[in-house]
Amino acid sequence: MNSTINMLLSQFASAWELFFSVPLPSFFRKEMEEWETLDDGKGALLVPMLPVVGAVTGLLLYIPLTLICVLGRPLAAGILGATIAPLIIELLTGNKDMRCLSLFLERRRKGMDVEEALTPPGKNSGTTPHILILFTMYILRMIFFGVLAYFNASFWFLVVFTGSFYLKAELCLLNIPGEFGRKSLLSVPDGMKKYHMYATCAICILAGLVTNIPFTLIGFLIILLAAFLAKGACLESVSGINKFAVRVFGYASEYVFLFTGVLLYAKPGA
Repeated sequence: MNSTINMLLSQFASAWELFFSVPLPSFFRKEMEEWETLDDGKGALLVPMLPVVGAVTGLLLYIPLTLICVLGRPLAAGILGATIAPLIIELLTGNKDMRCLSLFLERRRKGMDVEEALTPPGKNSGTTPHILILFTMYILRMIFFGVLAYFNASFWFLVVFTGSFYLKAELCLLNIPGEFGRKSLLSVPDGMKKYHMYATCAICILAGLVTNIPFTLIGFLIILLAAFLAKGACLESVSGINKFAVRVFGYASEYVFLFTGVLLYAKPGA
């Protein structure tokens, strides 16, 4: 039992540190046995763990904001949701995802095609994110987070971040352009290629059982659609994937999921 728990903690820590800059405590990182890793040395459960990382991220926001609402302070929950919640996410990611998306938008604004705009910054460092784009993106997130928290719909953050990490997992399984042997950013054992989708579905259902099943199922379908469209865009524009594009599409999907939540739950007089 202890070895299984240690293995799961190690795999979770590896998945966490793929996109978060803040490391987990050392007790999460145990030495993995040979059977627990793939040929590239990465954890065998790394891809299925990504939606779990997203769910835990959403849970970190859901619990305190919901408690504040239950105590009869929806306005306080809304204010904290708008000010603290987006800041926590940016601190966790080191602001990397926001900068990647804003750089992509700035490149597109300057007339670059999608393939050029999705080029990793190291290969095209002449363009930097415009401060107005960064400011607008952050204000939008503050509004979305605050509205959801105010209407006691903070559980939707589980859907948002589970969906975002599912989309990242899907993109990481695409082929890297120019690499032979069908190499991808992450690999997954045979027979486990759909486990990250099953994990995402299970998380959405569990969230729905304590809140609203129809809305969470709508959220799950939108997650699948967003991942399908993002994969198509990557294959069409760069014939595969790179880490920069993963962050761009992953972060952009959060806006789609947040906006969907606002449409479903922001009802005046509720």
